[in-house]
Amino acid sequence: MATGALAAKEPEVLDCDYLVVGAGATGMSFVDTLLTESKDTTVVLVDKLASPGGHWHHAYPFVKLHQPAGLYGVASEPMGLVVGAREPLDTADLQSKDGLLSYYAKVLEKFVSSGRVRFFGNATYDETNGTLTSDERTYTVRCVKTVRTLSNVAVPSTTPPKFSVASGVNFKPVNDLMDAPADGSYVVLGAGKTGVDALLHLLSRGVQLEKISWVVPRDAWYWLRDRMFVGGNALKMYSTLMKVLVKSPSLAEAYLELERLGFMGRLDSDIMPTVMKDATITSDELILLRTVKNVVRLGRVSAIESAAINLASGELPLASDVWVVDCTASAVGQQAAETVWGGNAISIPTLGPPGFCFSAALVAFIETKFADDAVKNSLLPKEVIPTTFDPSALVHQLYASMKVMNDLMAKCKPAMNFLMNCRLGPNAPCHVHWTKLLWYMLGPGQMMLNMPRLQKKIERGGFKDVPAKVKNAPGSKKKPANQEVHAVPPTHTTGDASRA
Repeated sequence: MATGALAAKEPEVLDCDYLVVGAGATGMSFVDTLLTESKDTTVVLVDKLASPGGHWHHAYPFVKLHQPAGLYGVASEPMGLVVGAREPLDTADLQSKDGLLSYYAKVLEKFVSSGRVRFFGNATYDETNGTLTSDERTYTVRCVKTVRTLSNVAVPSTTPPKFSVASGVNFKPVNDLMDAPADGSYVVLGAGKTGVDALLHLLSRGVQLEKISWVVPRDAWYWLRDRMFVGGNALKMYSTLMKVLVKSPSLAEAYLELERLGFMGRLDSDIMPTVMKDATITSDELILLRTVKNVVRLGRVSAIESAAINLASGELPLASDVWVVDCTASAVGQQAAETVWGGNAISIPTLGPPGFCFSAALVAFIETKFADDAVKNSLLPKEVIPTTFDPSALVHQLYASMKVMNDLMAKCKPAMNFLMNCRLGPNAPCHVHWTKLLWYMLGPGQMMLNMPRLQKKIERGGFKDVPAKVKNAPGSKKKPANQEVHAVPPTHTTGDASRA
């Protein structure tokens, strides 16, 4: 047995209420609301990177948020433009990569200064033995719960392509386009938001249209930001969206009507998109994208050879001096989970609008208000969590948001205050004056009437081209009178031996 200086040093023990794996947008939002809604909860926050910000560290230099910064970040700290007491949803207020990373660094400083959060960067957590390794030091973690995200954010710079690439091909991640020569030739792979940004960047650098080819495996619907946020809020968009969806016999007709009204767009008016990932651009950007004429619609890439790009339904000749720009990483995705709350683990899903920052804050709020995991899971049943990105994702996301929020308000009286005031939601007072909100909810906009109408329509399969969502989902049946499920905050005792 080794003795003295050669003896193995016992790992330091870290006691906490929550071990949160990942300091990206989701993890940071969860921790923020957890700290706000509880008095003495402690957190160990772990990330494989040295500082918070998640995938934004690996994003391309010219990336910006799709949406106004007022809807992103954490609930307690404004990110967007602040005018007096308001944080208007300004379509020009799109935070840059550097701005996002600076914001999250500031938020982490606030967490750590509270004395309730310990951050470990350059770290990994082994859940099989409960150990955390950071900067060559190993710790044993004793926690009540571990928290992970279900969102599979993938960016080209860190995601290998799902196809082979011959040696010698000028195969580039989108990150390398920052200094792309204006007189070069390019093939852009992918028609999601990353592919769109790559095209717009090349055009802004003066690359000639005839020197750009765009491989579009599947056409997508795009939200048009300049019509979504009018007057510093999203009320007109949501009001119109509800009306159109309630009235349209099919989802395809709803998309076409939203396009006619200027809220959505597509690359080619003769092609019906088969993808909906909530990518958001402006009307002017859509017009610019339509000027690209060398659009290749032959399916997904299967391999890139030295002289051709092999596609599902053909091939695209490839010259030796052409840059092949990889924008094929999925960007957004979501793993399916049996439950959000399971044993001593929480798996944070993305519900849909307003987005994953709000979803994470909502999960943290529910966690602090109920002790019973069965009750919590009844508020976020797996059947309502969207995991697909075909056009039906639009109604599935809306359904998830409406059902979860309605059920939460019915079972937890403080929920109304949280849902209406959280800055990550579009209808918070920091974004819109209460009189305007009431006008859209109760006036001609009829949002208060149309939301339950749409929820029931989705449940019963009221769209000709979308199957019924859930008729008998867990938690969907009305409870008899006087059987309200009361909010009971969970109790944790830091350092309890039961965590070992």
